[in-house]
Amino acid sequence: MATPLKRIVPGGDIEFRDSTGSSVCPRVPASFFLSDRKGTFITEGIKRAEVGLLAAHRLIADLVNDEQLVDPDRTMLYLIPVLALRSFEQLFVGRTEEARLVRSRFASSVVRKSRQVLPAIGAFAAALVVLSQGINAPFAGVQEPLQAQWIQDIISHGHWLVARDYYGLINLKPPLYFWLTALLADCAGGHVTEPLSRMVSLIAGALLATEVLLWTKANVGRLAGWFAYGVLLGSYGFASFATVNISDMLMSLLLFSAYCTLYPIIAQTGSANRAALAGVLLGLAMLTKGPVAVLLCTLATVLFLLFRGENPFSAVRRLWPWQLLLAALLTAAPWYLAAAVQYGRGFTSVVVAENLGHALTVASTEGTGPPHTWTFIPLRLIRAALPSVVMLIPLTFAAVLGCIDQGARRPLGFHVAMVIAVLLLFSLAHSVQAYYVLPALPSLAIVISGVFALRSGPAGAKQTTVVRFRDVSLVGTCATMLILILGSWWYCASGRSVNVLKLRPTSDDWLLAHLYVQAVVHLQRQFVVLVISTGVGAVLAIGGLACRRHGCTSSGVAVAAIAAVSFWTGTLRTELYETRTIKSFASAVRQRVRDARVYTATQNYELTYYYGHALPIYRRSPLQDMFGREDLQPGLLKRAGEPPSTAYIILRQNEQLYVGPDERIRLRPVLRAQPGVFRSPLLFLIDGLQKSFR
Repeated sequence: MATPLKRIVPGGDIEFRDSTGSSVCPRVPASFFLSDRKGTFITEGIKRAEVGLLAAHRLIADLVNDEQLVDPDRTMLYLIPVLALRSFEQLFVGRTEEARLVRSRFASSVVRKSRQVLPAIGAFAAALVVLSQGINAPFAGVQEPLQAQWIQDIISHGHWLVARDYYGLINLKPPLYFWLTALLADCAGGHVTEPLSRMVSLIAGALLATEVLLWTKANVGRLAGWFAYGVLLGSYGFASFATVNISDMLMSLLLFSAYCTLYPIIAQTGSANRAALAGVLLGLAMLTKGPVAVLLCTLATVLFLLFRGENPFSAVRRLWPWQLLLAALLTAAPWYLAAAVQYGRGFTSVVVAENLGHALTVASTEGTGPPHTWTFIPLRLIRAALPSVVMLIPLTFAAVLGCIDQGARRPLGFHVAMVIAVLLLFSLAHSVQAYYVLPALPSLAIVISGVFALRSGPAGAKQTTVVRFRDVSLVGTCATMLILILGSWWYCASGRSVNVLKLRPTSDDWLLAHLYVQAVVHLQRQFVVLVISTGVGAVLAIGGLACRRHGCTSSGVAVAAIAAVSFWTGTLRTELYETRTIKSFASAVRQRVRDARVYTATQNYELTYYYGHALPIYRRSPLQDMFGREDLQPGLLKRAGEPPSTAYIILRQNEQLYVGPDERIRLRPVLRAQPGVFRSPLLFLIDGLQKSFR
């Protein structure tokens, strides 16, 4: 048996030798292994770790041959962790000047980083709380339950490439949003509920608000950053879509991140190495919403270069645009190619129609609409950014007088370009959906924050006028909100009717007005919180104006706006959805008909989601899908030769026209939905020869 490896300690040092007496590693001071110092938790812990490592190495040395221990790498398996432990102790426990200096620098770095990270974490948590209002509301409409069916199909049947709805029709939208939501829902039990389906949008919205805060603080100013954060959370258009099961919030986050990553490159203040990262983010945005993300980013970049007086074509001769494009294509192209190969022309035609609309191709999907005036999309954006959008007036006044700080003009112009790009593109595409203006809202919030990016130094007459006009506008906005709320309280409490608004009966606006009256008359807790919060905001704004504390003035407006938006999304919109949804009617139908066959007249995705599966359509084959994708499967249509008296049928308002005259006279209503449910669905028994359902 060969002699095992021994530790030789001549002169206080430690040396490792093999059986022939040759050294297998350099000599190491004994102080690095077993320290005599006591009294600190770190030192004692390190000593125990060293003893354990030494014992383990001795055990291995006794069990194996010398030839296996001659390899220095095996000895270093023991030396490296011991030296790392001792170095850690010397730095954080040692008493030398070098150790003290290292500890001092480390502590100052931790404090400095915590001052940046902790506010960001707090802002993200606050955004989650604010934006989560109304996340438990039921579905009411087509889009959300349809996308919930796609997510459920990914979980239940593993259709990760292209999911299908309950009718067996494919989803031709990019999949990233559905993948993320499916992963969350799968971890939560596998059933797609309303809150789970909206969770990705909520997290993306909170991250986007936090990113707006950090970017604006770094490039415009600290106060401007917090004001942009408050403006975004206090915008109805932003807060309302943070709890909607659509992919636009995630696309807005990825697009904004890619665009801001490009800023140092476009402004020629940073390295072009950022282009690859921006390209990956842009590719993920393409996997969320489609090529529209590239169009928006490109158009905004061209506009910004034009604002600076540069030729956009000169950028083509640089490397970073091609890095950006290549990274985006490599990120998004695999899915597009795989989907196009599997589904062919039907896939590519819908992708083009979804992103370019009537202006460039024949639109055949819900994403586009009829031609409208050039003011349609700008008015949508203004309405979505209320109430803080009124601060564009003092901002314009400051820009005309030249009071905007020179260092803030470039970042503000950078985001003005994105706002204009969104307006131009979706006006060209004749888009009518409200959420198409969502990518412009973060940039618009940063632009509005420019009212706090005025020039520093001695205040002249112009700048003094601009500051006073800005502060008065902030106070006026907050005071106007408080007056409107208190005035509506007095009006409703006096027994006056909202019919003076001349709203169309049973419309969403009419129903919202009546829900607001009920909240005011009965002094619901949410309305009381709204009144108190708006009052606090007004006090902060007026107090800030009197004391010339601009932070208090801006905080007052943010508090009032966030309170109003939270009341709207968390109370009024939730009650509207609870009134409009078909959820309770679907449950009542299931209890009434049990296992009987139930028909509908058209594709009803909200009803089928709450019913749990697709309901056959009481019409003959062939019948095309409502979105123009393909014909419905014959098994989901009225069966040829089947007696119509053996089933029920659910018909909504004006859907009786889909039933033939000879069959319409045999319909007997048996169940009616609650008042307010969208299009007033009824359950009919198809009366005929068989009487088994009577």
